[in-house]
Amino acid sequence: MLSDRIRSAIFAEARRRLEHGEGGHDYDHTLRVLVNARDIAGKYPNCDMDVLETSAILHDMARPEETASQGTLCHAQIGAEMALAFLLELDLS
Repeated sequence: MLSDRIRSAIFAEARRRLEHGEGGHDYDHTLRVLVNARDIAGKYPNCDMDVLETSAILHDMARPEETASQGTLCHAQIGAEMALAFLLELDLS
């Protein structure tokens, strides 16, 4: 189970990056995705909630880069790399 410190850091990073997001992919969108992911996970009792919630919270973390590039960058690819680096900083694999 993630510590409160790590969970807070993950939420803070998403808020920092997406608070002023454009096009419906802002921090509020992230929170809606999290609610929906938790709802779906309720149907799967063996789901790793730490992985699910972390993924939901960080899933759009590179949207600002994609928007700034006018779509020439892929937020999914860049976001995966950014999420990995961020999670490693928190000593998560």
